[in-house]
Amino acid sequence: MFSQPVFNNAAGAVNTLGWATIGVTGAGYAPALAETAAQGIGRAAAWRASSVVLGRYPTYVNLAEEVGARALNLPGPIAKGLSAAGLWWTTNQAFLDQAMSNGARFFLASGAEQIGTGYYQLELQYLQMNGYVIPW
Repeated sequence: MFSQPVFNNAAGAVNTLGWATIGVTGAGYAPALAETAAQGIGRAAAWRASSVVLGRYPTYVNLAEEVGARALNLPGPIAKGLSAAGLWWTTNQAFLDQAMSNGARFFLASGAEQIGTGYYQLELQYLQMNGYVIPW
């Protein structure tokens, strides 16, 4: 079980680790943070294997691919079929549950100003309900 899981964003990681993980705080900062994230996560293969990127589509998918982290990204027809059947959130929860049970660390590819409504908001709420702390 988790002692006190911490949900990392760029500001928190810079303060505690000395380098940015993933967390786009504004459009002008996105390329620099993504590059820093790629370098930081690239330092340890174990981090890549246990890292999950969340955020707004397609930003989170692109960043996960760039740094070798995991992200929920199913082919379009499958995702549309799950959505049409009302099963996308169930699939998303199962992905998050598996990641949490494996001790994954979660990283943001989209900042607080981009939460809005939708699955990104639901993911953050779900992680909070499971004891994760989002420091913003």
